[in-house]
Amino acid sequence: MPHTVGFLLLLALMLALKTFDASAQAYVVPSYKGYRLQLTAFEILKQDDEQFKIRLDVANTGRYDIDLSHTNTIHWIQILFDSSIFKTPLHPIRDNIRQALIDKKLKLSAGKVLRNVTLKVPRSRKPFIEPALPLAQDVPPPPPPVASDELSEKGGLEPPPSDADLTNPPLETEPCPDVAFTSLSIVSESDKEANLIYTITNLGLGDFHLCDDSDKLIIRAYISGVTKLTRGAIPIGAVILEKKEGVPPLLKKGETFRGSVKFDVSKKTRYMKCLILQLDSEQFIRECDRTNNTAAVVLR
Repeated sequence: MPHTVGFLLLLALMLALKTFDASAQAYVVPSYKGYRLQLTAFEILKQDDEQFKIRLDVANTGRYDIDLSHTNTIHWIQILFDSSIFKTPLHPIRDNIRQALIDKKLKLSAGKVLRNVTLKVPRSRKPFIEPALPLAQDVPPPPPPVASDELSEKGGLEPPPSDADLTNPPLETEPCPDVAFTSLSIVSESDKEANLIYTITNLGLGDFHLCDDSDKLIIRAYISGVTKLTRGAIPIGAVILEKKEGVPPLLKKGETFRGSVKFDVSKKTRYMKCLILQLDSEQFIRECDRTNNTAAVVLR
């Protein structure tokens, strides 16, 4: 009899935990459809028993402008976190951070970075509040227009792509570009940081927009046990190529760009000391080959 009572109590506890997990883990990252926000540089400004007051940077790394006040597009927006959140006690409440960002009704043009965004985030783990799904669940709606200085100078907002554009893209009539790492080496390295130089080459026939008003190349970094990028790799940060002197707006066929980056590599271990860099070209409409966008070095 005592064994039966103990078994029933254990079963009840397991059911309760399962119910809690189901309610707390309601958010599912959607597949990429041109809408993406990357959250980084997390900092806790103030905290009490009820909530955190935090500061962070938000980058729109997608193809389209984002307006979080338009609830009909929230389902298509990826809201991603970089590794800096794991240096804080905020990572168990990422759903709360997503919801706080949506409640702020943030607006951000494609390729832009908004720095020092402040949010008040409750400590208690709450389920992510999903807005009502639009009727057409397989195709995202056209992006809502977001005003920007660049567009204002042109005399108004550029029209967003129509539903027909999204469902029936035009046939390719121009040669496609293909960007790839052609060299990667370590300049200096410590237990916490690695400085690298790299060369990117456009191996395709078409022009590759490296850094213009709408598209900016992102270099993502991972720590792994192998030199191939796999699901087990740990993301450790990203660098966005900004428009500045020395950074060309595009690479024509055969042209190269040489640059330098540094990343925090304190997450490396004895068995995971491969540093992998990835060229994130999903933000671009076309690229001939996306299977050659990584390069790796082995840390000491």
